[in-house]
Amino acid sequence: MGQVVGPDIDLRIFPNAWHFGFAVTEAVRKSSSFQFFDACGTAVHKVFLQPEGSASDFDQLVDKYRAVDSGEGL
Repeated sequence: MGQVVGPDIDLRIFPNAWHFGFAVTEAVRKSSSFQFFDACGTAVHKVFLQPEGSASDFDQLVDKYRAVDSGEGL
């Protein structure tokens, strides 16, 4: 279990339940995110790039952790 607790946050995550992870870039909404799902396809955690975030850093993480057999999405 991972845990971050403070005055403005109470985040508890259970990565052992994570089965799938995707990097999502939506052109229409102009948003980028990492989204994680359990084995049944239920979303268990999503992390969105904030406007002040670095698109370049996001892209570097995607490149670093991309599955060898992954292709382009829809």
